[in-house]
Amino acid sequence: MRLPIPVFAGLFLVSGLAAAIAQDPYGNLPYPGDSETGLYLGLRGSLAFRGKDGAISVPTAPTPTALRGSHDTGYGGAIVLGGHLPEGFKVELEGSWRHRPYNSKTLGGITTAATGFRDTGAVMGNLLWEAPFPEYTGLPIRPFIGGGAGLAYTEARLSDNPTSTNRYLASSSDWRFAWQATAGFKVDVAPGARLTAAYRYMEINSVRSACGTGGAPTMSCRRNAIDQGVDLGVELDL
Repeated sequence: MRLPIPVFAGLFLVSGLAAAIAQDPYGNLPYPGDSETGLYLGLRGSLAFRGKDGAISVPTAPTPTALRGSHDTGYGGAIVLGGHLPEGFKVELEGSWRHRPYNSKTLGGITTAATGFRDTGAVMGNLLWEAPFPEYTGLPIRPFIGGGAGLAYTEARLSDNPTSTNRYLASSSDWRFAWQATAGFKVDVAPGARLTAAYRYMEINSVRSACGTGGAPTMSCRRNAIDQGVDLGVELDL
């Protein structure tokens, strides 16, 4: 599944429009974060889109064979400890976990049914910027964009279905560098309380796998794991 650039572009333009509305005659930009201090706690539920893993390079002779596992809709969640910075910026420490069930695989251009799962746990540091909507439009909506980086642990199992054929089997348990980008909005529902909704794109680089054919994972393979989905949650000021 490709990264939907129009989603990011649209939200970026909305944020830019908010900044334009907020400009004073001299071109200075006040931000809502100037009046916010302290920490907040966030709880988020995740819906992971259906899609495919990054291609796994299977080291077969004479040339590698690309394999991609396709997963169904997944789920997960995250807990966030954040802090307000000046000029609308926020910093966050995020811990997340997401689960996706495999339903098919493509090996050598042939797609067949498969079983298995991919679980991902990650610890990420994020930096966000919120557009100053409430202070200058009267609307309790805070569009934001941001990104982060950290470490992710991936555990995966992928095998043919029915397993009696077992032409391919892969497994992995590995810590790797991960990065993510996010865009969405927050809605103020009470003093110090907000509902949140965001699109998330996360990529984990060079996850190592044990892979093979005939039911025996005898080779070492690598792939990039891609995670796209929607996060819904709540934030409470501490």
